[in-house]
Amino acid sequence: NIKMINDFKTNCRNFMITGCKEILKRYDFSNPILPKLKWLNPKEALSSNVSRSSTLQPLMCLLPRIVKAEQMQIIDDQWRKLSFTKFPNNFKELPPDKFWLSVKESKDHSGCNEFDELCNFALNVLLSPHSSAVCERVFSKMNSIKTKSRNRLLLSTTKSLLLASQCVSRAGSCGKFDVTEEMLHCMTKNIMYPNKALSKPNTSSSTTNQLDYEDLYEDIVFEEF
Repeated sequence: NIKMINDFKTNCRNFMITGCKEILKRYDFSNPILPKLKWLNPKEALSSNVSRSSTLQPLMCLLPRIVKAEQMQIIDDQWRKLSFTKFPNNFKELPPDKFWLSVKESKDHSGCNEFDELCNFALNVLLSPHSSAVCERVFSKMNSIKTKSRNRLLLSTTKSLLLASQCVSRAGSCGKFDVTEEMLHCMTKNIMYPNKALSKPNTSSSTTNQLDYEDLYEDIVFEEF
């Protein structure tokens, strides 16, 4: 009946309004960087339309820590040259990160990459975090591993447990995880229980909790689950 149809339309509208409000809470649309990220989209980057930006200067100026001043002109020259270079047709359909990685791996007739600086810049821009949720998951997992009853875990042990958990997650579950021969060869007494680890002097809990975070997260890949 008409009432049910109107109720359905009202619920759909309310759902869309709520969705938009939640998006506004999570993304800062006043950030000047976000609108310019579309330039790094494969279809936009390879486009020859006049609407395509002729320079990446506005984006580079907003990210001074990613690109050096002396590289800006080189990157801009490579950006202008990119749209006139012929690439495989499937390049436009690749995700942005895979697209720029593929361009970085491509070589010209002399065996050189003519877009190296541009690709490095684009990949660094795409690595810029837009949310702290992924990092917070790793911190939460680390706190679950290094509890009060296990506060004397070595840094290398904590790091290994985080990496092991990530490998299992990538496989889907423990049952789907395939153990390689290389992993089995590492399960030896000398590797698992080195003398320097066993002879490590005792320290207070406050001291053992001070981890070298730079070393801890060196090999950990922050990814969405």
